[in-house]
Amino acid sequence: MCCEGLSRAIRVWAGEQESPVYRLVEPSSGKREVMTVKASTGKVRPFVVCAILRDVTFTTERYESFIDLQDQLHRNLCRNRTLVAVGTHDYDTLQGPFEYHGKEPTSIDFVPLTETERSFNAKELLEHYNTAPSCKHLKPYTSIISEEPLYPVIYDQTGQVLSLPPIINGRHSRIQMHTKNVFIECTATDLTKANIVLDTVVAMFSEHCAVPFTVEPVDVLYEADGSIQTTPALFTRTETAKVEFINSLIGIECPAERMVDLANKMQLGPAELLDDGKTLKVSSNAAPSHLCSRRLTITSER
Repeated sequence: MCCEGLSRAIRVWAGEQESPVYRLVEPSSGKREVMTVKASTGKVRPFVVCAILRDVTFTTERYESFIDLQDQLHRNLCRNRTLVAVGTHDYDTLQGPFEYHGKEPTSIDFVPLTETERSFNAKELLEHYNTAPSCKHLKPYTSIISEEPLYPVIYDQTGQVLSLPPIINGRHSRIQMHTKNVFIECTATDLTKANIVLDTVVAMFSEHCAVPFTVEPVDVLYEADGSIQTTPALFTRTETAKVEFINSLIGIECPAERMVDLANKMQLGPAELLDDGKTLKVSSNAAPSHLCSRRLTITSER
């Protein structure tokens, strides 16, 4: 779904690059960022997952691809933002910890990404998007929350609005060409889809970090029950199958060693034969939308 994933898959297949190994890298301060989910979000959009990409270098092409990937995800896996909505922000313009609320629409006031100075309360903003010709691309999403008594909204510690999901981000934290640290939040009605979407964005764009394929985790605290989920999940799975069984499925006689080579080319690695020499073992990212996979190593490096 983006140039990064497609080109990487080709390079790995051609043997020009090894399949990436993604690493969760703890912050240099030793203290993770926290997103607190208030119980008030429960009836409108109850889940959020987050991550931080550090020391990213944007070019015009990378920036356009970054925006395009979010649009692609919104259209398909996110089901036009009804299941998941992605928000990306210039982390250096914000102050954590963050809070995710459900609030009365008229109590939410901010300058949205589509404006330069004018501030709206959330009710006014949705009405504006329903009528303004310049914002017709946002009109299809207003109905997702317009009739809800509470609207979802994310704040930083200073009260700055990051986003009014699934409609629009705030202008204050917008991503620009000089942005170096990216805070990603995905709000959702489906937690599984949210994790897949976040993993996809991280997998595709962590290659542009100063230390490629690294991502900083965020602790998501659900105030209603006190539970904490550390994201991104970067799900992986391992499967084994008999070489004979694989050949019976595909109708050819592929040698076991060749299977290992082909599995690695398809980023199902590190692939290997077990001790019996007749069983193939592969590793894969569990999210089918990913073009990259791999093992997850947790390290304290920056």
